[in-house]
Amino acid sequence: MRLLLALLVLIAAAAPALPASAGVPFDPFGSVAVDTPEDARVPGGARFTDRTGAPVDLAEVVAGDVPVVLAPVYYDCPNICTVSTASLVQSLSLLTALEPGTDYRVVFFSFDPREGPGKAREALAGLKERRFDYPGLDQARFLSGPPESIEAVTRALGYRYAWDEEIQQYSHANAFAVLTPDGRVSRWINAISVEPTDLRLAIVEAGNGAVGDVSDFLLMLCYQYDPTTGKYGPIIDVSMKAAAGITLAVLFGFIGLALWREHRNRNRRAP
Repeated sequence: MRLLLALLVLIAAAAPALPASAGVPFDPFGSVAVDTPEDARVPGGARFTDRTGAPVDLAEVVAGDVPVVLAPVYYDCPNICTVSTASLVQSLSLLTALEPGTDYRVVFFSFDPREGPGKAREALAGLKERRFDYPGLDQARFLSGPPESIEAVTRALGYRYAWDEEIQQYSHANAFAVLTPDGRVSRWINAISVEPTDLRLAIVEAGNGAVGDVSDFLLMLCYQYDPTTGKYGPIIDVSMKAAAGITLAVLFGFIGLALWREHRNRNRRAP
């Protein structure tokens, strides 16, 4: 029992504190960034329009009992946005252990005020044309909104973008947020190439115990979030230190056993 407690202490001492997402810049491109304020959350009163033309409050859309994948997008982006959005949906389709609508929800919103419900419908249609085997696509919300709502949300979340007059396009970070059920930013994930493991871990972490199974929580022990890359990576330091601690404990155990046997044999030989 004492050996087990010693091992647990070694592992706990080896584990580094997980870095927080708040206040740490994440800049996939180098020209624009995500710089999340402390306790960032979706503000109330930001009015948007869904793809059917119905008005919605974004804070009410993301509120609920499960985490939300919130993706700031540029529906008409001629560059990498379409690829990153497709990468997100493809990764979502691989999360077979998590059920869309039950374990998490997905919301896209455009930061281009010129885009309306028509562009939102085109974005959904474009994703459907790729024939992703993702049952949650029709459940996903595709929103557009006026400048004041877009500004309120992006400023609150720390998502920065800018209009480039020279090329007549938006310059923006390729990243999406994973929100807790109460609308707070849990993590920003690099959207240039979305890894299913990153997505799974971010959703489970944002769920704070309400989402995922035992295998997910075991996986969380082996990975940590890196805010400089927007990805999760294996906790190599912890694994190596834990392995070293176990090795030392076993070694000391063998030494102790050998000394005990030697002492016992010496006592037996004594007259």
